[in-house]
Amino acid sequence: MHEDELRMDMEDPPPLPTDWNAHATTLRRRRHLIHMLFQQVVNAPDVTHTIQDEVLLTHVDPEAGPSARPDDTLQEPPRKRKCKRTRQPEQRDDAYETLLSRQTERAEMQIRLAKEQIQLCRLQQTETSLRIQLLKARLDDPAAFE
Repeated sequence: MHEDELRMDMEDPPPLPTDWNAHATTLRRRRHLIHMLFQQVVNAPDVTHTIQDEVLLTHVDPEAGPSARPDDTLQEPPRKRKCKRTRQPEQRDDAYETLLSRQTERAEMQIRLAKEQIQLCRLQQTETSLRIQLLKARLDDPAAFE
């Protein structure tokens, strides 16, 4: 395939056909195209190759011209950062105790709120029973409330 054909395939992919055999052919063409592009990249002169634990950088000196031999330079692989613990064990214990104390305070406040809600319900129940008694008294003796 020529470069123009490669560009056309990449820029304007054909719509998916309804025929599955044609679809499989399209997928094979794309796979072949990707393989060819990959080979071009791998065979390029400026490629980084990994050799065991070392990284070999191959590059051509632009001032020396195209006939110059590539220089091989060894470079150490990047080191992984170790994960540091941000808190010491004592600080973690303090944080845990703080969390427990906050949760305890919250639970105590919820208990107080529940007690107040129970008291409010009892007062509302008493109020309702007194209103019922008042209505019964009005029904029994309407003249007494005029």
